[in-house]
Amino acid sequence: MALGDGIRYNIASVDPAERAMLRDALVELNRRHFPGNRSDSPIGGVSWWFKQDETHQSTHVHGGPEFVPWHREIVNRFEQLIRQVNPQLSLHYWDWTQDPRSIPNSNLGGGNTGSLNLFTADFMGHGGSNNASIGPPWQNASAPWRSDGFYVPDAANHRDATNNPFDPPQDVKRSIGGSPASVAGDTNIVNASDYAQFRQLLEQVHNAMHGFVAMGGQHISFRDPFVFFLHSNVDRLFAKWQTQANQTARLDPTTVYGSESADPELNTNLEPWSGGLNIRPWAAPDNQQFAHNYKHPSVVFPPCYDTNGNVIPLIEVLNAGSPPVINFVDVPTGETRVVAAVFRVYTCTPATIRIKAGAGPTAPYSVMQPASGQLVVNHGSAPYAEARVWLALVAGALGAVPDGSVTFECPESGKQFVFVLKANVIARPTVAVMLALDQSGSMAWEAGTTGVARLDVLKNAATSFMELLPMNNAVGLIRFDHDAYPTNHATFPGLPMTTMPSNDINPARIAAMGAVAAHQTNVNGNTSIGDGVQLGRQTLDAIPAGSFDQKALIVLTDGLETAPLYIADVAGSINNRTYAIGLGNEQQVNTAALRALANGTGGYLALTGLLSGSIDDYFRLRKYFQQILAAVTNTNIIVDPSGYIGPGNKIRIPFNVTEADIDCTAIVMMDFNVIDFGIETPSGNMI
Repeated sequence: MALGDGIRYNIASVDPAERAMLRDALVELNRRHFPGNRSDSPIGGVSWWFKQDETHQSTHVHGGPEFVPWHREIVNRFEQLIRQVNPQLSLHYWDWTQDPRSIPNSNLGGGNTGSLNLFTADFMGHGGSNNASIGPPWQNASAPWRSDGFYVPDAANHRDATNNPFDPPQDVKRSIGGSPASVAGDTNIVNASDYAQFRQLLEQVHNAMHGFVAMGGQHISFRDPFVFFLHSNVDRLFAKWQTQANQTARLDPTTVYGSESADPELNTNLEPWSGGLNIRPWAAPDNQQFAHNYKHPSVVFPPCYDTNGNVIPLIEVLNAGSPPVINFVDVPTGETRVVAAVFRVYTCTPATIRIKAGAGPTAPYSVMQPASGQLVVNHGSAPYAEARVWLALVAGALGAVPDGSVTFECPESGKQFVFVLKANVIARPTVAVMLALDQSGSMAWEAGTTGVARLDVLKNAATSFMELLPMNNAVGLIRFDHDAYPTNHATFPGLPMTTMPSNDINPARIAAMGAVAAHQTNVNGNTSIGDGVQLGRQTLDAIPAGSFDQKALIVLTDGLETAPLYIADVAGSINNRTYAIGLGNEQQVNTAALRALANGTGGYLALTGLLSGSIDDYFRLRKYFQQILAAVTNTNIIVDPSGYIGPGNKIRIPFNVTEADIDCTAIVMMDFNVIDFGIETPSGNMI
């Protein structure tokens, strides 16, 4: 055995250091709290530990076919809480055929073995006694639980008086009397031929062991940490029964419960975790519920115990549909879209998922990752692992694509999974963008308090727009001051409408960046925004109809209108997406006029304000251009962080993409070119 291997062992066989770590994790559970406050309705702020007592009291699932799987659920969830404290730990079991006060051949540490008492102050606390000559039949568990608030004898408000699960109980008492269970009894349980017989025998011994190590009645036993070692053993015997040789039906959600499979109780949701009871965090306002019944794979699959027999992997397909569908929706022609077949794998040994020989995808569908079409999933500390095999579609001609198929198999379980592949191809929407840039004399002034001229801020920001414009979209540039100048003007040339043939640095893109670099101020120029708008729109309107799906105008100015034409004079020509960027604050820029320019066109107005040396201000205009680029090309900006990174430091900025995303461009803006920048996948691989 190894610490962190995710296997549950006899608690007496693990190293004393691990037992101490497990005790410390249990103590920590009472220091962590679910959201909310004691006075909330439903009650909030309950500690992770006291939530177990609240859960058990509220549900009271005993004496029926759901007794065994319901307690598996609470044990599994409790183990996950422990692993949030210490991921190396597992919820080990007390083998109830052994007296917990004197377990022979136990691991005493340092390679030594001997008799072990679990009920000591450094592990489970006092065990109590049924011998009146040596003390009272019941004793409080005492250390380590009392000092950490598992019970508070002098509590003014205790849970049995207030009925509030936030409050501690006054006592956690135990009494040990009688004898351990017999090995023969456990053998009878595991050899039961049907689930009904099995669970009845198991619950009988369970009840007897609650009498042997008495922790109070059903409503209070889950205040005692030892109850989880007892119930881990209940679940161990369930797992051992399920993994008997030649009993694969016991690992199948549809047949595991045998003659009781149709019992209504087994076909209802597990509560309170499904949200049907008014208990937080599985009810509002936290809404962490997970609606599932007793046949869900997470309930049926046996956890990994050291006494398990042959555990066949249980694989759940997460793609929707029956059969499941991998859908390549609206893939632009010429693009490659990648979508995964997603599996949830429950296993205690390595499990293989692979494409069945001769049943792989055919063109235009293909396997992307892993190239072999095979994955091996290993058992870990989580209840399951998610596995993905990525398939690709290279979009060809417009329209629907004939359906395809692919079959996966798990050789360890013998199961096969047939997927249907569906796709359609669309034309990627294209846009022609005209930049109308202010070159009036005031563009030579400082951009706020940065010490940098407005012109330089503009050129820096507009260059990034040219760098990032996707292929098959076009861009042009005209300049204006008291007049507007066509793209072929001898003194103030711009850029004729230019289509980007690719996403790399190509001659067209170099020409676009060069046009921005050549932008200079006219020191004698006043500001006629209307002239710039009119010429920009006329240039766009001259593009033949059908050349692009959209046409957009971006107007950048730093001042008030000081010469005709004014915006009001050209209002009638503003008929499509128009974006206005005001380089300054509301006193420097005619905000009302620019807002009128953008409103009703599908565009918007953005003001930079007085740019300071702060991080946000330094990059603000570049961000505005990128936001507009995202808007005109029907893309999205996923994350927009800011911050400082010192020499030798490393920061990670997470962001989410979905299978609906065709591609993703990651951009870093920096003031000095001194940053190593890369993309790290969720699995830790660097791109």
